[in-house]
Amino acid sequence: MKKKVLSGLLALALVVTSGASMIPAYTAEAEELGTTYYVSSIDGDDSNDGLSEDKAFATLDKINEITLQPGDEVLLEKGSVFEDQALHIKGSGSEKRRGTYYRVYLWRGGQTAD
Repeated sequence: MKKKVLSGLLALALVVTSGASMIPAYTAEAEELGTTYYVSSIDGDDSNDGLSEDKAFATLDKINEITLQPGDEVLLEKGSVFEDQALHIKGSGSEKRRGTYYRVYLWRGGQTAD
């Protein structure tokens, strides 16, 4: 009985490893990692560096001063109000499948939503 169980387990292991070796390798294009900037009209301060939730910028003007690079992200805190301000993104972006891209998200305590 032990021999049958052991033989069955070895056969199963052989089938699984053989099948796994026939799966084509997946190679993903490496996504360019950029800088994430945080903006909060609630808790931000324009003297901050804008690189973390705790050191968020207060106005969109600080983002407008930066030339964004491919893959950079701008996170706007949920509930922030930017009266008489507009986002004017500078930079060349990156040619990805459908043209130039940057990411601008709403952030809410560690989570993001498009």
